[in-house]
Amino acid sequence: MGSTLIFLIILAIGIFAYFIGRSRAAAVVGGDVRKLHSRPVYFGSYAAILATLPAFVVLIVGLTVGGNMVDRSIRASFPADVLAKPQAEQNVVYQMVSAMAGVIHKLTPEQEAVATTDLEKFKEILGSKGVPLAQTPQPYMIEAARQLHSQNNTTHIVVGLASILISVLGALLALKQISATFRARNRVEWIMLGVLITSSTIAILTTFGIVGSLISETYRFFEVVPLTNFFFGTVWDP
Repeated sequence: MGSTLIFLIILAIGIFAYFIGRSRAAAVVGGDVRKLHSRPVYFGSYAAILATLPAFVVLIVGLTVGGNMVDRSIRASFPADVLAKPQAEQNVVYQMVSAMAGVIHKLTPEQEAVATTDLEKFKEILGSKGVPLAQTPQPYMIEAARQLHSQNNTTHIVVGLASILISVLGALLALKQISATFRARNRVEWIMLGVLITSSTIAILTTFGIVGSLISETYRFFEVVPLTNFFFGTVWDP
């Protein structure tokens, strides 16, 4: 279950909730919308927001956290001699594993069997599938790629089902609250205000983070290269 499919399902539930909420609002007052506290469009918008916003948050956070957990799990499965290498070399190994994980499920059983007999030929097979590798994959890399693909699939399924369930529950909760006196417009405005405040806060914190990163990296750089040499030195030595 891909994240795009999950997104589209949640979006479809939100659209459905919008039209049902708008129709239900008109129905509870017998079609006389003047008796409603808010216009029907606000009831529909409220239902759509409850059906989509919490679900999207769960989807994004779940996939991010789940992806990090899978990443740590796969890296921890590397042999001890690989884990003893510098982080940069471990990253190269993980990138190879990640690239193989993207196509290993597309291989036929015969092609997968080659991995146990001829690693050079298996490398050529991966290259023909659009995954050219700089070095011959090792058996532990191939097994790690299988585990990465399996764990990523499990994460997407679990998070996807949870997000869809939350979307449905949100829509049902919104529809249950619809009545002639329900302040749908106020609720929608409060939610939108909260979203705008949260978005602006994230933007401000991100700016502070970027500035802080630049300052810290500049400090580390001038710990290695003296300030006087950088500005007044006559030797170009990158």
